[in-house]
Amino acid sequence: DIARLGVKGIVSGGLTRHGQIDEHFVKELRGVCTSCELVFHRAFDEIVDKESAVDQLVTLGVDRILTSGGVGEASQYL
Repeated sequence: DIARLGVKGIVSGGLTRHGQIDEHFVKELRGVCTSCELVFHRAFDEIVDKESAVDQLVTLGVDRILTSGGVGEASQYL
């Protein structure tokens, strides 16, 4: 577990070439980050079925998801 190195968490994300969550990659991350926070980054915004993806990430043990709500740039909110 990388927490023994003083790491509080990991922010990362992995998608397949088809834009789906790379389950193997996320499971590997969870395996090295057993006692620290695992955050899935804005790759989430590229996923078409976000509702299913949230359920999938919860099942995989992800603690948080970073997202812009599907908006590519902050200026699009203006």
